[in-house]
Amino acid sequence: MRLKEYLEALRNCTDDLVEVNGRQVSRYTAEHGVYDNWPISINLDIEKVVVLLTESGKFEIVKPIGPSGFAFEDMSKDETMEGILNYKQGTVRANVYNSVRYVSGTEADMNRQKRDFQSTILLHPYQGKAHFGEDFDSIHPGIRMPNTFWQKAMALAIIDIGEMILEKKLAVYFPKSIGTKYADDAYSKIVYHP
Repeated sequence: MRLKEYLEALRNCTDDLVEVNGRQVSRYTAEHGVYDNWPISINLDIEKVVVLLTESGKFEIVKPIGPSGFAFEDMSKDETMEGILNYKQGTVRANVYNSVRYVSGTEADMNRQKRDFQSTILLHPYQGKAHFGEDFDSIHPGIRMPNTFWQKAMALAIIDIGEMILEKKLAVYFPKSIGTKYADDAYSKIVYHP
């Protein structure tokens, strides 16, 4: 799917619940895959990703780039680096990593993703909630978007990041852009740009 189409679909999505496989889920999740641990793979190094987000005025750094404390067997670099940023509108926190964290699609798609992208922006709805540990959260408490479900807050952050990507003409991939109402093999819903 094209990035512009995906962003337009997010803008037009209603903030309500729908039934999928017998459970109530956000329409953002059902139709567009918006959920916790929502990754954006991008073809920029980690420092440039942080600059892109902060210079936009939409994000602020709450933890500078440094060792993340996470180890993954398939890491492409020797040390996992991470920066943490808060979305200024609230609710959403972005972890930025120096590796591709999620791949999806066919085997050819997954190989392409590992080859063509350098960093991952991983979005979470944790700002303003205790999650990263009492010490971190007391120093960087963040805020919650008032009267907004966290899925919509995540969608707003995705739209803002998507607009930055379009403006800067960057290569990106949204591996979890397949809504839960679609079959797992609905790979045509995966967003790539360009």
